[in-house]
Amino acid sequence: MVTTSAPLIDVAVEAGYGSHEAFTRAFTRAYGVAPAAWRRRPGHIQLAAPSGVHFHPPGSLRLPSRNEVTSMDLLTKMVEHHVWLTGEMIRVAGRLSDEQLDQPIDLDVDDDEQTIRSLLSRLVGQMGMWNAALATRDYDWSVEEHEPLDAMRDRLAVEGPAYLAHVRDVVEHGRLDETFVDALCEPAEVFTHGGMIAHVLTFAAHRRTLVALALAKHGVDELGWGDPMRWVAAPA
Repeated sequence: MVTTSAPLIDVAVEAGYGSHEAFTRAFTRAYGVAPAAWRRRPGHIQLAAPSGVHFHPPGSLRLPSRNEVTSMDLLTKMVEHHVWLTGEMIRVAGRLSDEQLDQPIDLDVDDDEQTIRSLLSRLVGQMGMWNAALATRDYDWSVEEHEPLDAMRDRLAVEGPAYLAHVRDVVEHGRLDETFVDALCEPAEVFTHGGMIAHVLTFAAHRRTLVALALAKHGVDELGWGDPMRWVAAPA
């Protein structure tokens, strides 16, 4: 009815009804409006099913969820994925030469130097910077100057779990809207925990994509684009 202009009687027969009247009665009972009227202004097409399984032609199935996933669960999984993927990118970057690590990435979007090394260091440093802000201590930017991969791994082993622990605590206790003062900014700024997490994930996604593309250019493509889709869908 939505994708063709076939007469409704043809639609009824194809759907297995013996008459136009039977089809109209069944359709109206299910959707609350006659098929001719619905066709002019289509609405929701999915009916309740005891199994929770819905077939959408020509080849799509919609299945019931295996586990209930709240918005809080999703946010936590996205941060978990970010910490994991950053570590994996540092690992596979170990296959590259220093020249490849420091080769400029031609994308002029900000003042930061765009190389695999600098981007990986900033991915770790971004979490370290916010960990420092939450603890009201200074962040040492000098550690990101031509940082070796081994040093990044060591920093990630500290900063990643610390940042993730903060996110889990905030999510578990429903404190995403709670504010904190970043006294290290000049002037000091007030942020919410949720806004800070959104900031990290947004800019980290940009940097991770640049790293993934640059790694693939050097023949290291096992991480693909670093898409979190399968990670989020995987059972805990």
